Amino acid sequence: MAKFEEIRAASLAHLNSLNDDDLDQKSHAPEEYGATFATVGSCFGAMSTHVSFHAGQVANARRADGRDPLMM
Repeated sequence: MAKFEEIRAASLAHLNSLNDDDLDQKSHAPEEYGATFATVGSCFGAMSTHVSFHAGQVANARRADGRDPLMM
């Protein structure tokens, strides 16, 4: 968690240094990744939901193991 928080803080600091025009700039992601990573802003948008993706994976793994959900 410490590394996660370190990277998150650095990402937020970088995001706060950008303006709207910066967010609309084309990213360096390969074009085959499509609109999800097409601009700097869309990359930050994807980053904001990425943790939820992994939380869903953990929830599914817990369910497959017969454990109760952590939240209802």
